Amino acid sequence: MTKGKKKAIKANQPKTNGDKRKNNGQFAKGNKAALGHSNTVQQRTLMFKRWFQDAVSKYDVEKIAKNLILIAKSKDDVRAVSAAKEVLDRCMGKAEQRHEVSGVDGEPLPPIQVIIRHGEAKG
Repeated sequence: MTKGKKKAIKANQPKTNGDKRKNNGQFAKGNKAALGHSNTVQQRTLMFKRWFQDAVSKYDVEKIAKNLILIAKSKDDVRAVSAAKEVLDRCMGKAEQRHEVSGVDGEPLPPIQVIIRHGEAKG
């Protein structure tokens, strides 16, 4: 810039604060973080998932489900339980897992006291 002349800013061009962000914090044009990065593991997983989806037909899924149900009804305890769990998880959803948080020996947790002080001088 020369002395006395100001650089013209286009009306639709966002003002940036030096780190390639707009004044409201959003990424501005030229910010490399805004480009996104390709996740090769995720891309590869998606590719395999598509291959399997293309390879498996509705008939295949039906036959697999029927076989799982037959195994679940079988007398082989280990395989039956595993197959039954799989069938029920697919049909009814996985069982909800609950977590209970308690103090020592199952006692209730002690209350938490929060003190907020405004306007105190820091020393």
